[in-house]
Parts: sequence; structure tokens; C-alpha cells
Amino acid sequence: MKEVEEIKNLIFNSEIHQSIELAASLIRDINASDYYDLNVTDIERALIKKFDKTNGILVEFEGKTYDSALFVISEGYATGGHTRLMENLSQMIPSRPTLLVTRPTEQSVITRFERYFEQIITCFNNKNNVNYINRLAKEIVKYNKVILNIHPDDLHTVIACDIAKKLNKELQVYFVNHADHIATYGVTVSDIWYEISLSGHQLDKFRGILSETKISFLGIPINKPKSSFFEKVNYNYNPDGNRFLTAASSNKYELEDDATMIPLLDEILTMNSKNRVSIISSGIEFNPFFKKLKKEYPNRVRFHSSLPYDEYIKLSEDTDFYIDSYPMPGGTAFVEQFLHGKPCIGLQTKFYGYTPLELVKRNTAEEALELLTTTPSDSFLNELNSKIFEVHGFDKVKERFLSNLYDNILFKNPMNNYIDFRNISKKYNIYFSWDILKKILKFSKLNFINLILSKHFLRLILNKIKSF
Repeated sequence: MKEVEEIKNLIFNSEIHQSIELAASLIRDINASDYYDLNVTDIERALIKKFDKTNGILVEFEGKTYDSALFVISEGYATGGHTRLMENLSQMIPSRPTLLVTRPTEQSVITRFERYFEQIITCFNNKNNVNYINRLAKEIVKYNKVILNIHPDDLHTVIACDIAKKLNKELQVYFVNHADHIATYGVTVSDIWYEISLSGHQLDKFRGILSETKISFLGIPINKPKSSFFEKVNYNYNPDGNRFLTAASSNKYELEDDATMIPLLDEILTMNSKNRVSIISSGIEFNPFFKKLKKEYPNRVRFHSSLPYDEYIKLSEDTDFYIDSYPMPGGTAFVEQFLHGKPCIGLQTKFYGYTPLELVKRNTAEEALELLTTTPSDSFLNELNSKIFEVHGFDKVKERFLSNLYDNILFKNPMNNYIDFRNISKKYNIYFSWDILKKILKFSKLNFINLILSKHFLRLILNKIKSF
């Protein structure tokens, strides 16, 4: 795409500070759009080369390394699955690992990290990109096994890893691709690329992953006893009314290619006047489709921006059925609700192969609701339990993780055997944000003029007007 190439050329030809700022903004816009050219390795390589040429390697390495592994996270969060995934993986390491946090994080989250890590190093940007990258590299170079759980736009850590690998030839980088539906920096410095889904595996073909980079399936661990995976879940629909729950970040419910969860929720509410739906999602009340649903069923649809943990548990316990978010799946919450004994339903999405529980999802609202009145057989549910344990069982993920980390064994996704391939259609629609436009205006007025005359900028203006 012409506009993307223009921004890339501006990145390639600007000084290092401007290049890093623009590159971070560009990947954020790519990931906020329907743009499936996920290969940003040319930007990675250019900035690594630019950094080396401009600054040289200013980090000293004495040849001594720590025995423990180093986890690196950009920013930790109190909620959500990405931080929890890292915490679970850290518990699998034989000796307590070290954690490097590269961006400001709430102190309560740092305190929580102390349960999982022997040492926590915080290294934040002091507005001097060169100094910051060297400080990161100084920490990373001390370890032979570095596990990246970074944000897609964390170029500072990626460049720092390249510096550290040039100095420490034994250093191996293991990239946990937790946001595998979007573009990310980190491809060129990774020795092992961990996958968590079938759709992620399909998209990895477009990332420019090096031939020498090894790919291995990891899966998302659920930290529960093995027995929890084999408890029977009863799909008992009550004709006197049922309570339904769905929970995820608001972006996972946003309209995409005319795909929305509203028809399913509408069918649930119309099939029985006593059915109720609760939605936990910060900002969902501003979604026009959900606002309309609430207006139509004011007493039977409830919005919760967030809930204290004890209130969330109570609401969950009082729920009869759990619905996965759509058009973006909700990650671990879907499986965790099932393992808590809640029957789950949902709609198939183009992002697939995260969990065997997707076998209960259907293509239409009508088909999904058949599960409420036609109970799945015991043999189906027993098989489903075994498949869920194979993918999500803590010991199973631990076996794959440690076998790869220490014995270089590679694993394939077992869901290949029972979840059908779905082609993810590639699109090239990108909508530029005010953030990147302001940076381009600052760095190059000619590029700015070209962009504001493009259809992608006009689309941004129309979207802004519609939001008022």
C-alpha cells in the first residue's frame, strides 16, 4: 500500500528517535485496522541497523550469565489473560526466574509479580531512546534464556535483544506470541516462536519469520488440578428462565465485517421473556448496537463496566450459561467458565483454534441456541474434557514449555486433528490515527499532505463525525 510504504520510507530515513516513534505508531494503526500485511521485519531490520550504525554497541559483557531464565514484559496488568499467561509460565521454571518490566506498571501489579519471580527489575524510558535501549540490553545480556511477553510495539526491547545476542552468543530468545491475531515486532530476534492457536499459525506465514526460527505450539495453561478438567458440565436449559453472562474487553464486541453478537443475544431474549443477559465490559454502554439492545430490553440486559472480584465470582456462580465474546473470542475466560461447571455457547469466528471448547460453537445464532434445548451427549462431553486437558492442562503446557526450553523439542497444535481449517481473508484497509498524523506533520510536511489526501485519512474523518 502506497501510504504505508511512504511512512516506512520516512521511518528508514529519519534519525533513530523519530524512527522508533513512527514505527511504534504505525504498528498500532496496523493493528487497529483491517490490515493483514503482518510482515514488519523490514522495519525491525532497518532500525536495528540504524541503531548499530548511529551508536555502536555501548554495552559491556564480561561473559558471566545467570542460571535462571529472564522473562520480559512491557507492561503488566491487573486483569486480562496476557499477564496471567506469563505468570503461569513462570511457575513452570524449575528455579524462580527473574522479571524485567520495560514500561511503567501499577505498583499493585509489581507487588503481585513478587509471588512468581525471584527478582523484579524495572527499566523505564527516560525520554532518551538510545540510553534506554542500552540499559535494557545491559540486563538482557546476563541471561542465556530470555522469554519475551512484550507488547507488539515494544521496539526498544527488540533492539536491546539484538544487541545482547551479538554480545552473548549463547543467548536464546523465546517469543510468546500472545496477541497472535495482529502484527508484532520481535520476529527477527526470536529463536523460538511460540504459537497458541491455529489462526495464529496461519497468520505466522505472513510475518516473515526466518527459516532458522523454530516454531512450537505452547497453548494457554489453565492453572487448575487435573480433576477439574474432567468434571461433568450439564447443559440444562430452564424453561422458566435462564441467566446468561459474557465478559471481555469492549473491542472484542465491536462490529467487524457486519459480524456482531447482537443477533445471538436478541434470540436468547426473545425465546423466553424471563431470560436475562449480563455483559461485563468496560465501555460496552457506548457501543451503539448494545445500547439499542439495552433500550429494547431495559430490565433484562445489564451492563457492568467492571466488578470487584468477589462480585464477579457471585455473578458467575448465579449464571446458567456463559457466552464467548464475538466477533473476537475472549481467550481463557471461555474455558475457565466451562471448568467451573458452566455450560458454554458461542459463535464461530475467523480467529480460531485457541481451545477445543470451540467445538461447542456454531455458525449462526439459531444453531448456537440448539445447544440449550438439545443437550450434547455424554460421550461428546467426555471427549471434549480430554481435549481441553491436552491443550490447557497446566502439566501438559508445562511439559511442552520445558521440553522446548531445555531439550529443544518442538510441538504441533493437537487441535489440527479436530478443528477445521478456516481461511483468514487478507485485507489491506488501514485507518491512520491522529497520533501518527501529528508525528508525520512534525517530521515531514510533504508526507503529511499526501496522507491527508488519501482515502484512509478521509475514512478516519468520517468515523470521527459518526461518533458525535
